[in-house]
Amino acid sequence: MTEEQKQKAIKLYKNKNLTWVEISNLLGVPVPTLAVFWRECLKQNIIEPRNKKRALQPRVPNGKGKHKVVNKGVGSGNYHHKSKYTEEQELEIMQDYYEKNMSTKQLIEKWNIFPKQLQRLRNKYRQTYGIKPNAPYVYQNKYLKKEGILDNGRCADENGRTEVVPD
Repeated sequence: MTEEQKQKAIKLYKNKNLTWVEISNLLGVPVPTLAVFWRECLKQNIIEPRNKKRALQPRVPNGKGKHKVVNKGVGSGNYHHKSKYTEEQELEIMQDYYEKNMSTKQLIEKWNIFPKQLQRLRNKYRQTYGIKPNAPYVYQNKYLKKEGILDNGRCADENGRTEVVPD
């Protein structure tokens, strides 16, 4: 940029009715070049920022904004969940479900929880509470085989095979 363009850019920047693109068109200078120049002027207190909250914030490369979720080692197909419930509320929900033996329908009415959220909580608290005794046989057996423990104190063999017949 020439010295004349710099002086004109400062003058046009002070007119808040003009957008950056309009100033760029009037000067014949690309917007990124103007942005770098204005950033230097802001650091030297030559001009005042139009928006004081956004002024002099560090540049963020494209696609790397603050809203991007980074998947840190949770495995394939698993994502970080932002639950609408706190840890204490989740524990209360699981206590209602396991200890007070509330049904899914009752939990939906009380906590406004969706079945998929309840499934996620059951998976999360399975180590603490185990499997509900009135769960379907297939469901109980599915998780008991994974742990190598089956009904009546029998364990699965090394390959996880056993013949279990429902009582």
